[in-house]
Amino acid sequence: MAAKIKLNKRSFAIDFRQDRAILMICIGVALVFWILVKLSQTYTSEKNVNLSFSVPPEQAFTQAPPEDMVIKMEGTGWDLMFEFFSSHSINLQYDLVDRTGINLSRNQLRSDLQDALFSRDLTVTDINYDRLELQLEQKVTRRLPIWLRTDLTLAPEYQLRKPPRTNPDSVAVTGPGSIVDSLLFWETDSLVVADLKASIETTVPLQVPPPEISLDPRAVQAIIAVEQFTQKSLFVTLDVVNASDSIQIFPRQISVTCVLGISQYDKVTSKDFGFQIDLANADPKAENNSVPIELVRRPDSVRVVQFTPKAAKYFIVQDSVNTTSQEPLQ
Repeated sequence: MAAKIKLNKRSFAIDFRQDRAILMICIGVALVFWILVKLSQTYTSEKNVNLSFSVPPEQAFTQAPPEDMVIKMEGTGWDLMFEFFSSHSINLQYDLVDRTGINLSRNQLRSDLQDALFSRDLTVTDINYDRLELQLEQKVTRRLPIWLRTDLTLAPEYQLRKPPRTNPDSVAVTGPGSIVDSLLFWETDSLVVADLKASIETTVPLQVPPPEISLDPRAVQAIIAVEQFTQKSLFVTLDVVNASDSIQIFPRQISVTCVLGISQYDKVTSKDFGFQIDLANADPKAENNSVPIELVRRPDSVRVVQFTPKAAKYFIVQDSVNTTSQEPLQ
């Protein structure tokens, strides 16, 4: 009796496995028929378009060809699947040798795209451009100065040793003459540095040009020299203009304090400064016999200049010999 039960369990297990296999076959057949039915239906899909042009080397487009052209296609799932596996984008090529440009209407574009499709059963239903108008003109190359854009914050007691510069200081810009000839300079991306206390040399990209223009190089070296600053005090002789021999001034020298970089400390002398007073309108009989002192010359490396006094006094000095000779005889 126990053997009979064991046999029934084994036969039950065999039947169960056979039923599962039959079930899987049925599901697979149903799936195949479902896929066949779905792929036979009509769908709409999109595909990118790559435009390429044969252009003479001495010419350039006044406006770059579009890079975002997309079409909508309609067809069965089979055709769309074959189109997808044939290529991820559609390539259109036009020859512009011995031509001044190209003008493609929407219908012409649709016809060219239709011919470029892998499957002839697909239909181009829409294009995101109504027409394509491209003109050629003479290509030119100019060297333009580079404008270094900076946002620098110097550490306390530090200053720029010299104006920031780039290496190289110019860039070759190539493109259509109508665009390139209107440019005056080319900017870099903004260089932002905070708490700067040491000279740096770093690579800075140039601003990305429009598609019609190419740059050489695309990046430059930005050179920023900084140093500590200090104070220096010195005496400078005062210059007098429009003064007669009978006029004397006081003081003849003034005290000057300036702020400059350490590297310039020994190079800057009193001869690099110019202070003067102008006595053209001086009135010897005026109660106020002082004139303001003006700073007329200073070194470029000096940041701040302070001096004292701010005004000088003038005096009329008469010749004692001439005064005596003019007295009447007794």
